[in-house]
Amino acid sequence: MKTKLKYVIIASLIFGAIGFNSAKAITADELLANIVVPVYQFVIGTFATIGQVLVDHDARISDNEAKVTALENAGVATDARLAALEAGPGANIAATPPTAFDDINAGFTEGTTWVNTLTQQAYILVDSTPGSAIWKLITPIYEVGQRGPAGGIVFISYSGGQEGYEAAPVDQGTADWGCNGVDIPGADRTDIDAGSANTADILAGCATPDIAARLADNYSLNGFNDWVLPSIDQLNELYLHRDLVGGFVEGPVDASYWSSSEFNSDEAWGKYFFNGATNRFFKTNLFNVRAIRSF
Repeated sequence: MKTKLKYVIIASLIFGAIGFNSAKAITADELLANIVVPVYQFVIGTFATIGQVLVDHDARISDNEAKVTALENAGVATDARLAALEAGPGANIAATPPTAFDDINAGFTEGTTWVNTLTQQAYILVDSTPGSAIWKLITPIYEVGQRGPAGGIVFISYSGGQEGYEAAPVDQGTADWGCNGVDIPGADRTDIDAGSANTADILAGCATPDIAARLADNYSLNGFNDWVLPSIDQLNELYLHRDLVGGFVEGPVDASYWSSSEFNSDEAWGKYFFNGATNRFFKTNLFNVRAIRSF
């Protein structure tokens, strides 16, 4: 009887705790099946969950400690490394190109951009591995035969395709060289980069309208207005790549093109595109004009 009373009291307390308003006499088996086992399972499950959380936490601590140890063994300042990792991609401007050592240890993460002010080239970091960083050039590369920045055709390319010359895709017409009998100071340069300087000197020293240099200077394409008459060396390159550039007159008649290179007060250098011959011609000849520009 006393045992039965104990169960009644316990049941009363438990049922009261879980929301029942009146006590009920139950047996030991009923107490075990309905109260003790579920509570036990709940408690055990809770401790299992807590145990898994602790295990995961210990694993993360161990993993972080391993990372810190690896960083320290590599001689990397942990705070600086973690700060770089958290900072994300940035940008850097320098007068030099990036190297393999401009890596995560130096604070550069994947996606960082780098601009070389000396060459005006831009790079992006695709791999920040210490000592083996990989920077990819992202500025346009122009090869001979391709469209240039202004929409002309590239016929000279250097600096890895970052610099060069493009030619207008069509002729600008025909004209005489201009100022026959007048020596134009400075316009006698023939080298591969002389077209711009020669053209400027011709325009400054010869006021005659519609001459070859002026046709080239007046040309505009896609908003680019910095076209010039090529020097004789540049004109030679145009001839060598005439099939890629296209649009030249190459027939046995009217196939000559002016350069901006003056020979004397009466003659200037030109080129015959029918057979590639280079010669001095009187400035009064009406020859074809093909403008070029540097990039």
